[in-house]
Amino acid sequence: MRYCEYVRNITVSVDEETYRKARMHAAEQETSVSSLVREHLASLVQESALSEWDRKRRKLSAAFDKAQQKTGKPVSTIDRDEIYAERLKLR
Repeated sequence: MRYCEYVRNITVSVDEETYRKARMHAAEQETSVSSLVREHLASLVQESALSEWDRKRRKLSAAFDKAQQKTGKPVSTIDRDEIYAERLKLR
């Protein structure tokens, strides 16, 4: 991560249990709680910058993954020719 010339400090209040667990998680990742928060905020900002198309594509992809996990089978895709063939059969 690249730091800009001006770094802003923020104060975040959390309960003792959350702080304790965050410190343990940070230690496991060999980083600090501040770094975890900074990375999470950067991720949120990046995510909000995605276009509507990207958000919909990711949501659809997650739905396919979930369906595949639930059924244990790959979710098949249909190409354009198959769709047209199906439509012609319906006539």
